[in-house]
Amino acid sequence: MSETSEKSQIIFETLNTQLRGVYEIAKECADTLSEDFSPAVYRELRDLQERYGQRVSINEGGMKRIFKVEDKTSGRFVAMALLKKNDSIHDNERFLREARLTATLEHPNIMPVYDIGINFEEESFFTMKLTGGENLSELLKKRFSDSTWTLMQRLTLFPWCL
Repeated sequence: MSETSEKSQIIFETLNTQLRGVYEIAKECADTLSEDFSPAVYRELRDLQERYGQRVSINEGGMKRIFKVEDKTSGRFVAMALLKKNDSIHDNERFLREARLTATLEHPNIMPVYDIGINFEEESFFTMKLTGGENLSELLKKRFSDSTWTLMQRLTLFPWCL
C-alpha cells in the first residue's frame, strides 16, 4: 500500500469514527427533544371545533353588523362583519364579492381582510383587522366640518380619485 493510500485510509477511519460520534449525540438530542416536546398548538388547532369566539357587537351599517371576536386560530381579536339579512342568495353573493374585492386591496385607509366564509349557522361573514378608532362616517363628519380643509386634502382620503 502506498503512503498516500495509507494516509487516506487513516483520515477516512478517523472521520468515520467522529461522524459516528456526532450521529449518536444528535440521536440522543432528538430523543430528548421528542420526550420534552409537547405539540400544544398543533393539538389545539387540530381539536378546534369553532374558529371564532363569542361575538360582541361594536357597530352596524346598512348591510352588515360588525362584531369583535377572538380568532382562536391566531389567538388575536378581529372584527367580523356579518350580513344583516341572510334571506337572499343574491345578498349573500354581493356581500361575499365585496369581501373578496376588499381582500385584494392594500391601502392604509382600507382594513385588511383576513378570512371570508360561511359559518355553521349558514351566515356569510368576513373578518378584518380590528381597530379602536373612529369609523369612516365619524371621521368624515369631524374632518369636513372644519372648513379649512382644501379639496386636495379631502381627496387624499380617497387616493384612487387622484
